[in-house]
Amino acid sequence: MPQAFRGEHYRMYKQTLLFLMIHAIDTLYPALPIEVHQSVAHATYCRIVDPLFRTEEVLSNIEAHMQHLIDSDMPLSVLTVPPEEAYQIYMQNGETDKAESLACCARTSFQFFDTGYKKHALYAKVYPTAGCVREFKLTMFQ
Repeated sequence: MPQAFRGEHYRMYKQTLLFLMIHAIDTLYPALPIEVHQSVAHATYCRIVDPLFRTEEVLSNIEAHMQHLIDSDMPLSVLTVPPEEAYQIYMQNGETDKAESLACCARTSFQFFDTGYKKHALYAKVYPTAGCVREFKLTMFQ
């Protein structure tokens, strides 16, 4: 990630890369669960839940697909939905805890991105196309 990025641009860059990584995983390994954890410094820790898929080959495939999405400058479309639809999306994803938490939320809309396999919640702005990000590296953490 470019070191000059700070504040909103940093968050957009990071969220766009996360969008691309999840899109790559959904495309290459549908139904493979991952966990996204808190960022440390300028890195985000993500965990592939199934240990059989925690290999350098899988990581390399994901990184190559992300690079393909960037090189093709794929448009990144965001869905804005009302709480009722957000509830349905969370339930379809098996995220009942998130669906139930909507009852306490005063928001009037929620944002998701659709990888074609699954809709994922979006927690920050993303760039309009994948080509807006160029620098990234996926690293296996043991």
